[in-house]
Amino acid sequence: MPVEPSAAEAEIQALKRQLAAKDKTLAVLIRRVEADTSAGMDALTSLRTLHDLEQLVSLKSSELEAERSRLADALIQLGDAQDKVAQLQKLKENSPKPA
Repeated sequence: MPVEPSAAEAEIQALKRQLAAKDKTLAVLIRRVEADTSAGMDALTSLRTLHDLEQLVSLKSSELEAERSRLADALIQLGDAQDKVAQLQKLKENSPKPA
């Protein structure tokens, strides 16, 4: 009998996908700034771009940390749920069988 993923497991997978998307966005932005700088962009424009990127990275880092915290909480809840399932299975196995 296949086991359906619990709500916690589904949330974990969704958070992992969001983290991967944000990491990809940051990588693209970093490459863009590096390309602009190597293409001869003037120093002031480059500094402004770097400043904007720094602010974005800070914002995204905060978002990632909040999502990681949510993920850690979800993992704890999943572990608790698994413990409860194991306890219920033991109780079921040890309960007297009807005659």
